[in-house]
Amino acid sequence: MFALLTLSVVEAKVASDADMIACMDPYVTSTVPAAGATDVPVDVAPGFIWADDCFMGGVMTITLELDGELIAEEEIAVGGAGTGIARLTLADELLADTEYRMVVIDVIWGETEVFFTTGSEQVQGAVAPEVIRFTVEAWSTDFGFDLSSYLQAELGEDPDGLSILLLVDEDGEVLSATPDNEIWHSEPVEDLPEEYCLLIAQEDGAGVRTETVEACAVPELQRDIGRRCSTTPLGASMLAGLFGILLIRRES
Repeated sequence: MFALLTLSVVEAKVASDADMIACMDPYVTSTVPAAGATDVPVDVAPGFIWADDCFMGGVMTITLELDGELIAEEEIAVGGAGTGIARLTLADELLADTEYRMVVIDVIWGETEVFFTTGSEQVQGAVAPEVIRFTVEAWSTDFGFDLSSYLQAELGEDPDGLSILLLVDEDGEVLSATPDNEIWHSEPVEDLPEEYCLLIAQEDGAGVRTETVEACAVPELQRDIGRRCSTTPLGASMLAGLFGILLIRRES
């Protein structure tokens, strides 16, 4: 029986270490342009959107090739926010009607390979997004409140179809980036505000950002049922089971 317990502890430690390693390294979630994109503007700023689950940061490499020849390479330090966008700096515009190979390297997925083909036009720009829905839930914590926000926006007109939706702070620093029209954001605060506001913007294929748009809502205080459930044996076992399922899905 002692040997069985020892084995279980070792297996648990290995699983925990593996999960921690995966969690600490930023990884690619999407690229600009997307794989297989055609008629890409010649002045596009190729890049990638990254996620950092544990806010630990790291260095990722992005390269661009033409006919198997490396024409640009850059190591980019990422992290600090949950997600963000990084772009490759190019000295000249790309050739028209030409296929390029872009590769982004991270520790989690290895190489993310993208082939795209240029057209002959330049980026036409984008219009600022419009907020469709913005809700804020407030959850009580030992240190104040955790504000959980959901924002849905209608992306502004972008003839190139290369826009990225950004959540930014008052200084313009990116807090979140997505090629979709939805953003989830969490922020701890000491005191519950009467009104909570976020700023969003849109970035076109050349990396040019529109003006910011403000979204405000009154936080809705939620019942902290998680703490109540965790105080009972049944609640604790249910939470442990759910956590185990999430780990299985993450590792599969």
